[in-house]
Amino acid sequence: MNVNPGHRYNALEDREFLQKLGVLIDNKVTYGGLLVFGTEDILTSAMTHYKVEYLEIPGTSYEDASTRHSFRISSEQNLFLTFFEIYERLQVVQKHYSKRRHSALKYCTPEEKYKLQH
Repeated sequence: MNVNPGHRYNALEDREFLQKLGVLIDNKVTYGGLLVFGTEDILTSAMTHYKVEYLEIPGTSYEDASTRHSFRISSEQNLFLTFFEIYERLQVVQKHYSKRRHSALKYCTPEEKYKLQH
């Protein structure tokens, strides 16, 4: 799917396109290119301790949290794939809180509803 068919980058060859994005410089893969598009094997061989952690921590700070975290995603995938994994989780969380907020609104005064919605 091409969301912008008229964009000038669409006419570029693959190598030129990757250079424009900063994935390649002097025909060498950059760390940025590796982080965004690299495979797990290549990432962990280039950066031995590479890992992206997503934690859901209850409360408003580490200090008032009852546990270290209530949900965790630990990924050694590239940032592009990890983004979508975390994004799926955020959609689930947002739906959950949206339902809770909607049901809570039934019991609010008009002033409380306004504050919650704005």
